[in-house]
Amino acid sequence: MVGGSTARWLGGLTLLLLGGFSAKAFAQLPTGHEIGVQALATFAAPSFAGGGLSYGVRPGGRPRLVGLVSAGARDGSLAGRGELVVQYLLAPDRRRGVGFYGVGGIGGVTGPGSSGYLVVGLGVESAPGGRSGWMLEGGVGGGVRLSVGWRHRGLHRSAPPP
Repeated sequence: MVGGSTARWLGGLTLLLLGGFSAKAFAQLPTGHEIGVQALATFAAPSFAGGGLSYGVRPGGRPRLVGLVSAGARDGSLAGRGELVVQYLLAPDRRRGVGFYGVGGIGGVTGPGSSGYLVVGLGVESAPGGRSGWMLEGGVGGGVRLSVGWRHRGLHRSAPPP
């Protein structure tokens, strides 16, 4: 059985998430596509370091769907890494300053010792509702995962519903 304070916390989180997915909120937040360059490293045995391209879709609201393809090295041998993640933006329409987001999804490495991973982390980016900006992520996914990059955004905003 869930305790009183835990139940209130879970109830509040549920209301917050449901409110974040309302049709009115979706209509007012930016939609569009993003393309970026990204450097990524994981620190484990074996480690990976590389760089690649990302492509993101902003369907409206707070989620962003991102695919990343990287080439690099895994313990000195040529390797590739791919990821498919969902990012939950806390301030998707902010045109100045920084915005924070959560990251969750899957990743996989090809090359020596190919393997797949769950990816979980936190990120910060400049001007998430602007035309472009830097990003920085930290988390886990094949070891401790760090990533830095630049995104160019093609976003548009629709008028709020009546």
